[in-house]
Amino acid sequence: MSQSGVTFIANYLFRNRNGNYYTRVHFPLELKQLGFPNELRISLLTKDRAIASLRNLIAAHSIKSLIGICDMSKLRCY
Repeated sequence: MSQSGVTFIANYLFRNRNGNYYTRVHFPLELKQLGFPNELRISLLTKDRAIASLRNLIAAHSIKSLIGICDMSKLRCY
């Protein structure tokens, strides 16, 4: 739990064996119980770490924003 009271969803920047970078975002337990996958992996379409780091920030923020649209108290997504 972060200081703002919002659940922190960890994201990771990782590289596959071919050298391509990916971002990985884990779904909260509430969504997993509704049938969502454990995590979402998205290619950042680069082998350069500096570019991947910037793209990771953008991709992770966008995904977390979409996850945040879901109302956890009613377990519905709008």
